[in-house]
Amino acid sequence: MTSTNNDMTTIRSDRTGTQIRATALPDLEPQTAGLISQFEEFSEEWRDGFMLQIGWAPLWLREDDDGFTILTRDFQGDPRTASTEDLTLTIWMMVSLLHTAQTAGVEPVDVAWDDRVICIDGWDKADLIQLTRETERRAGDSGWLVDTSPPASRDEPSADEMTAIPVWRMLQLRPAVARAFSLPSTTATLVKGDHIVAIFDNTTRQSLFQGKL
Repeated sequence: MTSTNNDMTTIRSDRTGTQIRATALPDLEPQTAGLISQFEEFSEEWRDGFMLQIGWAPLWLREDDDGFTILTRDFQGDPRTASTEDLTLTIWMMVSLLHTAQTAGVEPVDVAWDDRVICIDGWDKADLIQLTRETERRAGDSGWLVDTSPPASRDEPSADEMTAIPVWRMLQLRPAVARAFSLPSTTATLVKGDHIVAIFDNTTRQSLFQGKL
């Protein structure tokens, strides 16, 4: 059963005997229903605050008088402090990350909403951006380096020329860049404007994708 309010669709399920609901844009109805199904696999553990890490971001339950509502972090605002019933952006990013990896023909590599991304000064003003990812990385580090293309300097950037921002903030600033964050360290990516325009194999320099993604 679905109900639409303010262009959003809320899907409800009571297959477990307790109602659970999730809200997102109508175009994402299949994915929204899929999230409900994943929660239903753990119905015996449901409680207020019960959490699942599905893909890049956590989702959890709020217990209401008539069942449970799936919540996520507010990625349109400040996800460190705010949550929302609107799962649209969380699902959109999840789908986008998978689609990018599938388009390049590679296995996706995990990234988390609060992982750090290292950005070289000038990236935010550049129309053409290059993305590379380190193989070895510490917890909380995505391994991603965001730079202009070509790089502004041939020298190794100094610490004061680099800024660390979280994945969620890149999603707000440059969604096309964020959509590449599922790619492995064996690839290099070019982003122009609002699109991923090329993905290459780092070793062979073979093109894995060219176009607009």
